[in-house]
Amino acid sequence: MDEMYYRLRPINEHTLESFLFDIISATRQTNFNDPYDGYITFDVSKIKKLIPLGLNSIELNTNLNDANINKFIVDRIKSNFFVLSFTKKIDNQVMWAHYADNGKGFALGYSQSTIDDIKTWVQFRSHGSALKLYDKNGNFDFIDDSIKWYSELAQFKEVKYCEETINFTDLIEQNIEYFDECIINGINLALEINEHREGSFYKTLIQHGIFTKDKRWEYESEYRLFMRDYIKNGNSYLNLLVHKPDALFIGEFTPLVYKKILVKFANDKGLKIYTMITDTSLSINKLKPILMDQITIDKILDIK
Repeated sequence: MDEMYYRLRPINEHTLESFLFDIISATRQTNFNDPYDGYITFDVSKIKKLIPLGLNSIELNTNLNDANINKFIVDRIKSNFFVLSFTKKIDNQVMWAHYADNGKGFALGYSQSTIDDIKTWVQFRSHGSALKLYDKNGNFDFIDDSIKWYSELAQFKEVKYCEETINFTDLIEQNIEYFDECIINGINLALEINEHREGSFYKTLIQHGIFTKDKRWEYESEYRLFMRDYIKNGNSYLNLLVHKPDALFIGEFTPLVYKKILVKFANDKGLKIYTMITDTSLSINKLKPILMDQITIDKILDIK
């Protein structure tokens, strides 16, 4: 089986509609199931003395004490981003339990080339363009030279898992004017391209605030595509009309009625279709994908 990145989904109206219409929903980091995701710390009492505008304005307009101001600011910064999460582990039973309704859901697989297409579309759209370009055969395509300046507006990276939270006090002190702007106006990632000093600050903040998690989540083997919020409508999700996936993986316990729907969608799209089963040959329980042949597909779809 080709190397892929996977998104595990429960079955509901939203996920089925998204699969049917090739939509991927990116989520604000503030809505993740881990409230400490992307959590950075700094000495509030020390930093507050250096930037009366940003932190003091927050303190005057809220009832937060120093202990809670840290989380308030981190959430303010994180709210500027949308994140798409993928995993490299399709065989992990815990992942299927957590993210695919105890194995009753499904997963979609995306090849590296498809991930690159999605990233390119996001970069182009982040610059304010809604253009979708196709080659002469009708396949999704882009002119790379036209968007290379905006390569930092969307990044796809492996998540790093750390034992300790990063303390940003020293880095904030060195970039205090940019941090103040983050608090008041949010992060302007476009400036990252043109300002080396500011870029260093933002890149470090993004690396540790978006692509770093507590080591206890390491079993997820997560990869993330992050993008800035270029719409600013306050919605919790951003629906991206992008490239179709490359494969469907049906959960081991997916009910037949939904299995028929999933197989129908995937077959119409020309996707490879796999069904997950427990690999009983291993001492540790793991799932393994079994490729469906056309006879099995036709049987599920009642095609004679």
